[in-house]
Amino acid sequence: MKHGCSTRHGGVSEGCFESLNLALDAGDSKENVAENYRRFCEAVGVDREKIVVAHQEHTDNVLVVDEENFGKLRGLKNPIRGVDGFITNLKNCALVSRFADCQGVLMFDPVKNVICAVHSGWRGNAQNIIGKAVKKMVKEFECGAENILVGISQSLGPCCAEFTD
Repeated sequence: MKHGCSTRHGGVSEGCFESLNLALDAGDSKENVAENYRRFCEAVGVDREKIVVAHQEHTDNVLVVDEENFGKLRGLKNPIRGVDGFITNLKNCALVSRFADCQGVLMFDPVKNVICAVHSGWRGNAQNIIGKAVKKMVKEFECGAENILVGISQSLGPCCAEFTD
């Protein structure tokens, strides 16, 4: 399984979006964002037309990407609203989770060959999005929770922001 995390370096966006901006609705030009995705996907070794992306709205919703909905969801033309995580067992499907101050949680069950990508901000954490994603992997793909490998991304820390309860 391939995975990758990026920084904001190496893209074409300018000004406050500089440089590798992957935000879909922050005000950057669609052309710049598309080129940034092309560069990122090329670096990771995935086809940009086979990625699945959400607007990410700090929900606890995790969507299963299957053969039936993959054709409608793939690429940058149809980012999904109201979803902050994806699960799939499709071989040629790349799940995208974007985060800055939030965390990305990547999960992989090597026994069932199931992957999951979750955008985990404080609202999602308060609603147990990670636990819900694991339960969905177990229910939908018969994953064993004991087999799921988890990677947690970097995120904003207390040195850079005020944190409360």
